[in-house]
This record gives sequence, structure tokens and C-alpha cells, in this order.
Amino acid sequence: MNTGKFLFTTLIAVASLSVTSCEKKDESSPEITLLEPTAGDTISLTTDSVRIAIHVKDNDEIHMANVDVTQAGVNIFSNCSDVDAPMYHFQQDFKPQNISAVTPLELTITASDHSGNQSSKKATFYVKP
Repeated sequence: MNTGKFLFTTLIAVASLSVTSCEKKDESSPEITLLEPTAGDTISLTTDSVRIAIHVKDNDEIHMANVDVTQAGVNIFSNCSDVDAPMYHFQQDFKPQNISAVTPLELTITASDHSGNQSSKKATFYVKP
């Protein structure tokens, strides 16, 4: 009788292990949609600020979202958000300083999920005084 219980317990343990090892692994990176500015845009700082607007979604849950704007390799705007949600929308205006001519800026968005998947998107846009 003890042998029967042992075999039954072993069978249940093996079955449980098989079920848990079949869990689906998240291999999908977050999807980033750049709303503003888009690549190639030229923004006049006499009438406007630079509006950054992005949307990020993930099949499970976004962990972090980073937004950076650089001018000649120097970071002039940065935002890092601990999201912990399946969707994230970011929108913020900023006005670059000391712009005296048409100047290229690079926007980089990077997002990661809780499984370690990461994606990024870049766009070069221009500002003028």
C-alpha cells in the first residue's frame, strides 16, 4: 500500500512539473509608436515648443520606458518612467535652449518589458529659431 501511495505521489509530481514547464515564454518586445515629432519634421521655436508624444504597448506588461533627445550627442531632454502596465502614453513639451540655426535633434525611445525584451525607435527632427 505504501508503494501505491509513493507511485501516485511521484506521478502527480511529474505531471505538475510537466505542466509548469510548458508555460509560454514571452518573446515579444514592446511596440513603440512615435506620434510627435516624426522623422524629418522642422519645428520653429518662435511659435512652438517641441512636443514629444509616444505610445507604447506590450502583450504582457511594460517595465520601463525611456525618452531621450540629444543635440550633437549631448542629452538635452530625458524622461524615464517605471510603467508596470500593458500600455503607456507619454506627452510632454519642451523648448531647446541656445538654438541659433536649423539644428538636428535625435529622439530615442527605448522600452522594455518584465521578461527582458527591449525595443527602441529613433527619429531625427530639426528645430529652428
